[in-house]
Amino acid sequence: MQGNSTNVDDFFSISSSSTQDEFWPSNSSEWTEVAPEEQGLNSIKISEMFEYIENLSFFALDSVIIVRNGYLITEEYLHNNEIYRNIDNPKSYYGNTTIHYQASVTKSLMSILIGIALQEGFLTNLNQKLYEFYADIWESGFIYGEQKKNITIEQLLTMNSGLIADWHALYPSDAETKVTTNSIKFALEDVPLGFTPGAEGEFTYSND
Repeated sequence: MQGNSTNVDDFFSISSSSTQDEFWPSNSSEWTEVAPEEQGLNSIKISEMFEYIENLSFFALDSVIIVRNGYLITEEYLHNNEIYRNIDNPKSYYGNTTIHYQASVTKSLMSILIGIALQEGFLTNLNQKLYEFYADIWESGFIYGEQKKNITIEQLLTMNSGLIADWHALYPSDAETKVTTNSIKFALEDVPLGFTPGAEGEFTYSND
């Protein structure tokens, strides 16, 4: 794609403001796949996108899914940045049933779930504090325990809770074990604060 326009409008074959039929499936088995042009996308640009991905050298993509107006446009799984189904002798790799490490995608999923919880009345507002939900397991010996009690849902979502980001460096020997065993208790008991909750922001894994 070198030399080609990367303007997002190039991906649309018609005006993005045009009325499109919408179909949102109720479960994963009902997704309907259609040609890109049926939903106003440019199939040539999508092909060029995959050509560009194949030439990437600084990181690898394992899958690409494009959904528009509830319709599946593209679903491809990749191996070494090459489309899996185009490989002559592909190794067993990621597919549509493979469990994949999500990393910070969890942040977006958590925000969506919090929004649903608010809409359904399970939460009152984003100012509710961490302590309200974990009072039954809270112990006096938790590091920075009194300050952590004041951490709000909003602070966790916006990454200004104060929970320190690099807990791997602090607990190189047992961090992974503790997180796997009980990630909530690990965050409450062991993860220190880098600053007062709400005072500043810092990208961190601890808020997930």
